[in-house]
Amino acid sequence: MAEFVLVAVLGVLLLNVVGALLASIRQRSADSWLLTLLLASTSAAAIVAVLAVITDAPRLVEISLVFTATAAVTAAIRLTAQRRRAGSGAGSSAGGR
Repeated sequence: MAEFVLVAVLGVLLLNVVGALLASIRQRSADSWLLTLLLASTSAAAIVAVLAVITDAPRLVEISLVFTATAAVTAAIRLTAQRRRAGSGAGSSAGGR
């Protein structure tokens, strides 16, 4: 019964990755593209973690952690760049007064 639930979760996660990739292909905005990329990468990490449980392969858990770390670093870089952009925009408008 537990394996059936894990396979069902795996199917939903695969649909999530496919949906995120289709959304990134259809949209042209850089902000939404990065968001869908992060969604796809964290879903891929969850897929690998579920596969690790189903196949009883502990090495897959390490791969899942690499995917998650990559997504976290990408999100941190994006947030830092967005804050710098917002900070430089506020400074330039105050200087123009």
